[in-house]
Formats: sequence, C-alpha cells, structure tokens
Amino acid sequence: MAVSITKQSITLAFFTLLERKPYKKITVSDVTDEAGVNRMTFYYHFKDIDDLVIKKVEETVLDICKKATLSGDCSSAYLDAFLTAERNGELVKKIVPEFDMRRLISFLSPLARKIAEHSVELRVGNKISSEMKKTVIHSVGCCMVGTFVEWLSSDMKDDPRKLVGGQIQFLDAALLAVSNK
Repeated sequence: MAVSITKQSITLAFFTLLERKPYKKITVSDVTDEAGVNRMTFYYHFKDIDDLVIKKVEETVLDICKKATLSGDCSSAYLDAFLTAERNGELVKKIVPEFDMRRLISFLSPLARKIAEHSVELRVGNKISSEMKKTVIHSVGCCMVGTFVEWLSSDMKDDPRKLVGGQIQFLDAALLAVSNK
C-alpha cells in the first residue's frame, strides 16, 4: 500500500473501532488488526492513539483553512470547525472526555491566531497601531480557542452559528472601539 493509503486505512480502522469501543479501550493492536497492518507500520505514521487523533484533527482543520483561503473568508473557517465537529458529534463526544485537551489547545492556538490575524487585518488594516493589533489578535485567538474547547466540553449544546456570530460581533465592536481612539 502507498504511504497515504496505509495511513488512511489505519485512521479509518481507529474510527471504525471508536463506533464500537470507548476511546481509552482502543489499543494499537486493535487498530492494526482492524487495518490489517503490523504494529511497526502504525508507529511509522503515529506515536500513539492520541497522535492519530491529533493528526486527523490537524488534517481536517487544514482542509477547512484551505477552503477558507480560497474563498477569502477566514471567519468561515472558525464556523466550519464547529460545524465539522457537530456533524461528527457522536465520535467527538467519545473522544473529548478522554483526550489530552492541552495537546488540542496547543494545536488549535496557532490556527486561531491565523484566523484572528486575517480577520483583524480585513477589518482595520492600518487604522490601529501594530501593538494594539497584536493585543486584539491575541485576545481574539484565545477567545476562539476557549470558546471551542468549552463548547466541546459541554457536549456541543449551544448553536455554533450563534457562538461564532456573537464572537464576530464582539470582534467588530472591539475593533471599532480601538480604532476610534
């Protein structure tokens, strides 16, 4: 098998198992048996089960960002992250309680910062100082990650469109306030 096909097969095997077993009960042996590959093949692609999940999340988020870049609307990437998690809700709900959220946060933070940078640049350009821009970008990025993680942790109960819409309104109001100084 080609490398990407093998990696996809291993990832698919994990998510197939996740439909039948709890996250923490799935072993590398379970995944390799399901995928029909040996353990060394698994470890060639992933450090452990958490690494497999992080790489799948990374792949998904990068696809979302590519679509947003093509459309020129980076704010839509933020909403798409929520909607993608929502579409895969049952699997996400099985992973989140068991997953090392620090790893997820450390992965999401730079992506949120990129989305925040793009959004701030589009909205204010050079109307505020670079120092103020950095502060707003940092604050918005932290708010985005915090909101997403909190939403995941609460079983995704709130409507993502309302959450993201509220944050965009907040961003616009904050940028209006600092650009009028």
